[in-house]
Amino acid sequence: MQEYLRNNHLKYGFAFDGDGDRVILVGQNKIYYGNQLIYILNKFFKYKDVVLTKHSSLGSIKSFTNQNVKVHITDVGDSHINELCRKKRLHLGGEDSGHILLLDKLITGDGLLNSLILINILNEYDLDDLLSDYLDTPSESINIIVKNKEIIYHPLIQNLLSLYKDSCYVLLRESGTENKVRLFLSAEYHSLIKTLKNKIITYLKVLDSNVVCTDINLLEIDENTNIGQNVTLIGAVHLINSSIGNNTLINNSYIIDSSINEYCIIGPYAHIRNQSKINNHVRIGNFVEIKKSSINNLSKVSHLSYLGDCECGKAVNVGCG
Repeated sequence: MQEYLRNNHLKYGFAFDGDGDRVILVGQNKIYYGNQLIYILNKFFKYKDVVLTKHSSLGSIKSFTNQNVKVHITDVGDSHINELCRKKRLHLGGEDSGHILLLDKLITGDGLLNSLILINILNEYDLDDLLSDYLDTPSESINIIVKNKEIIYHPLIQNLLSLYKDSCYVLLRESGTENKVRLFLSAEYHSLIKTLKNKIITYLKVLDSNVVCTDINLLEIDENTNIGQNVTLIGAVHLINSSIGNNTLINNSYIIDSSINEYCIIGPYAHIRNQSKINNHVRIGNFVEIKKSSINNLSKVSHLSYLGDCECGKAVNVGCG
């Protein structure tokens, strides 16, 4: 749509979901989401209260309160917004995905109606002026696949969240339909969001797979890594976009874009990367680097070796060098 706007010298367009109850505003170089549109609508209609969801950034909430508008927070979903609006007899509510309720105009959310109202406002006021005092603080959402969604209530997870409660807003909740947990973070700085996101994902992966580790705070595990059962991680282990099989031990090593099968011993200080595949009962020793290679069952690369772009057969013993 942005390319179409630029090619046809159009200033704005609107994007709707399949049934037309959600809307976002699209500019030539920027997209304006639900909470920004609610802010514009509230500036025009001058309501004293709005309803937002827990999926709102710290900046968006502060933008309303700076205008002496009371913000009421509810769970994600237009049904929860509708319920709270009606309970408190409020007119305006919505969420960043584009569900917006103007209950003094219509009894339900309607993206088409909201877009027409916004067109009228934008014909009268400049968009940049309307959003000049809107605080667009960083936020991030991610879905994490887990075996047990209730792991989010583990004391270690709750203690971690409490450490950051004054500096970062976090919403960690179960998916209602999938084996996933949904994570939303908002803070003043991207670096803080990245740090806490990585910690939360690491904690979830360790607890969800009952990993044995010497220090969970030395680990880095991303959302795309899958871990089997009876896995032990010693020291600083980094697992990025990789698969770790059952009964494997990894000691102070990097595993990136690779797979480790069952009953393997890796490290210390090994580096396995670039779609490498380590098969069953393999020993990769200290200061060994494996790049884009396959190491077959029962083989050993014990120490101080580099194997790149190769296939290593079964029960091979690679010496130093």
